[in-house]
Amino acid sequence: MSAIDHSESSELERACSFLLGPDFCTLPGWLGSLDGPLLKRAYRQRVFTVHPDRASSLGIPATVLQEQFLKLQQSYQRLVEFLARPTIRTAAKAATKTAPPKPSPTQTKASGFDAGVFFAGQAPSRHLKFGEFLYYNSYISQQELFDAVRWQRRQRPRIGEIALSFGFLDHASVNHLLELRQGSRKLHEPLAEFARNQGYLSHFQWLAVVGRQRRLQKPIGHYWIQAGLFSAMEVAELVADQHRHNWYFSQT
Repeated sequence: MSAIDHSESSELERACSFLLGPDFCTLPGWLGSLDGPLLKRAYRQRVFTVHPDRASSLGIPATVLQEQFLKLQQSYQRLVEFLARPTIRTAAKAATKTAPPKPSPTQTKASGFDAGVFFAGQAPSRHLKFGEFLYYNSYISQQELFDAVRWQRRQRPRIGEIALSFGFLDHASVNHLLELRQGSRKLHEPLAEFARNQGYLSHFQWLAVVGRQRRLQKPIGHYWIQAGLFSAMEVAELVADQHRHNWYFSQT
């Protein structure tokens, strides 16, 4: 197939209109100007306004939002599938008689992420951490979740430094534990847990250093604010939605 027929063009236009707005589809060369980052950013912005979990916040019946959310997922997936067919997309670009319009700065803002995959199933019926809540509710892609978790881990103070500050360990003990853990091939085991199992930390001391590390690490939501994916207000609203989700399943 070397060209897009009328039926497919109409289908793509409906999907694009729902995801990017009807005005986008009236621009010359709109089909050839689609790209992955543009679609992903538009999807993220739209899902924030149609997700069923936000029914109470938006004052819209959950059944209405569920229908809109499903349509949004289908529209996004249809356009992503179109972009995955390079021969078809090349034909669409070649058929454009005028240069495609330049997307706005908000549409082309670099996210620094790979395309990733958005979760399209039902969110688990259990307590969810904030990153899990965003992923399972299709606010972020799988890759964005992984990147945020890695970022948060890099921000954590080192367990050895916390144990030193509390006076639970000295420098010689920390160095010995690191060498011992490496020699025992247990690098996957957190240092605090390894130190407890080796008798260097009591259970109380282990709780103290782990708790201190968690309190000092930056909330994972800061990552998406810094990346420009959400505003601070949007993160606050999403945290409230996460709390409502977890409260609901704590009652069942």
